[in-house]
Amino acid sequence: TGSGKSTTWRTLRSALTRLHKEHEEENRRERKDTLNPWAKVHDLPINPKAVSLGELYGEFDLNTNEWTDGILSTVMRQACADEKPDQKWILFDAPVDTLWIESMNSVMDDNKILTLINGERISMPEQVSLLFETQDLAVASPATVSRCGMVFLDSVDLGWRPYVTSWLEKRKDKESAEHLQKLFDKFVDKLLFFRRRSCTELVATSQLNSVISLCRLFDALATPENGVVADDPEAYARMIELWFLFSMIWSICASVDEASRKKMDNYVRELEGQFPSKDTVYEYYVDVKQKGWADRKSG
Repeated sequence: TGSGKSTTWRTLRSALTRLHKEHEEENRRERKDTLNPWAKVHDLPINPKAVSLGELYGEFDLNTNEWTDGILSTVMRQACADEKPDQKWILFDAPVDTLWIESMNSVMDDNKILTLINGERISMPEQVSLLFETQDLAVASPATVSRCGMVFLDSVDLGWRPYVTSWLEKRKDKESAEHLQKLFDKFVDKLLFFRRRSCTELVATSQLNSVISLCRLFDALATPENGVVADDPEAYARMIELWFLFSMIWSICASVDEASRKKMDNYVRELEGQFPSKDTVYEYYVDVKQKGWADRKSG
């Protein structure tokens, strides 16, 4: 969803592991043997929606009555058997549904025991924790929700700007950052608002995903081979603008249906009047030699 869920737990994991390492280094440096209050963190990610229930929890072969361990039962058994004080986070990164989450209720109870259908019971020690990274809890039962602590992150609060700021800082071509920042400020918020208010998307996309697509398209297309050369300042700024507009059209503006494309075409022309009057903005590509727009139908 782009709300920062993965980044949040990864930051916490890294911080705890770093504190553990620093304490160990301090003990070695000062030749002390004080108890380390921090523990290293190991994450064990699982996507429960990518496999069947049998593959997740384990199942009997109907023909031979032979038991086959599942992914979760194997991972959890290994994590719980490890007596080291390191923290183990078993991460469920998938939508919550009643097919797999209800079987976890006994683990989330006070007794913290996973009971498999073969009768095996796996007890979860204190150093093992369960994390559920999910988009929403629309189909989770009250019994499941009441057993978990919640951290709510809204993609609206984060927005797309932190991603763009990070992307601009990482660019090797530093001279383009100022040009690109002006283009983002001029177009992106207005287009995202117009798309949400006036257009219909064939497949709903988030604001952040659309902006990520824009940045990746620009990275792929705005190359020296495609005319973006810093040696010619005037042409350099012009080519950055052209490739930005092209990437914008085929990212933010590309997810709408046919009727909405006509609306989007009119709105883009209101914001930027450099497109030829014939056809829609979707019909044009960047002519590197002429440093302008060319109609793909005539090309």
